[in-house]
Amino acid sequence: MAKIIYEKLTNKKWVNLKKRPFLTVMTPVYNRRSTIEKTIRSVEEQTFRDIEYIIIDDGSTEPIDDIVNKFMESTKLPVMFVKKPNGGVHTARNVGYEQARGELVLCIDSDDELLPEAAEIFYRTWKLIPKDGRKEYWQMKAQCKNQEGKITGTLFPDGINEMPIDDARRYFSLSKGEQIGCRVTKIMKENKFPEPDGVTFVEENVRWVPLEEEYRSWGINDVVRTYHTEGDDHLSKSSKKKTKQDLRNMLWNTMYRLNRPKLFVLNFKQRLVSICKYCVIARLLWWCGDGKFVKKYPIEGWLNNFWKNIFWIPAIFVASIYYTKIVEQL
Repeated sequence: MAKIIYEKLTNKKWVNLKKRPFLTVMTPVYNRRSTIEKTIRSVEEQTFRDIEYIIIDDGSTEPIDDIVNKFMESTKLPVMFVKKPNGGVHTARNVGYEQARGELVLCIDSDDELLPEAAEIFYRTWKLIPKDGRKEYWQMKAQCKNQEGKITGTLFPDGINEMPIDDARRYFSLSKGEQIGCRVTKIMKENKFPEPDGVTFVEENVRWVPLEEEYRSWGINDVVRTYHTEGDDHLSKSSKKKTKQDLRNMLWNTMYRLNRPKLFVLNFKQRLVSICKYCVIARLLWWCGDGKFVKKYPIEGWLNNFWKNIFWIPAIFVASIYYTKIVEQL
């Protein structure tokens, strides 16, 4: 994929920073003019100040420059404002990782808020981990609350950080709901999201699952983020009305999991559902005149022949049911 060209703007605090900050906070944003200001304000109000802030505009059609420029002029924080063509939240995060200078990096969505003590909590927690043992960890994971004040994720059990690594991983993998990770910048720079051609949404687990297999996580039950559920998540969620791009995204993400059975461990039912999903989406894309995309991202090995020979006719039948609901909307 061709390297994305983007524009970088920085304030004087960013240019004049003499030492590496402890934490980089970054916010990918797309058409969030009505919410981005509260997110920015929550970063500005952090009690811990050894931070820098990167805002990545992923090709917004709503102008946010005036809001960000005003903030860059008034804040005492080092700030970088990146403007790039629209490519999806995974590409915006990759740009943020490229530019991050902090030891750790924390991503906050453009409609959410950090609690004032968030950065301080992560700093104190990181210092609790023995220095010679920190290389084993790729993230600290903390809790979030919604706008009503209810915790949105599964609380970690006492002693999770002293458990054998396999037991701890199992608890982290079984955690449900919305949580937030503060991650090691060096590891994220080395493990950025793939940027496949024609795909505008790559699921987080594409990157999180392999990192969880390679490193440890440190879990805390401190609440550090307000997670807002009202309104649409423009960067990461599709609308109810499916588009051809939604179908491409779903096909690629399904293909990625199916082609890595040792990494994404699926039981028989999950694998069967995923194969069916891939087949139906592939058939819809063919009907949309997008067969080249399907050929570009096939499921591999025996699965390829299996779906072609066994699921081909059932896929046509199921796809025909969705055709009038989806394809005619394209």
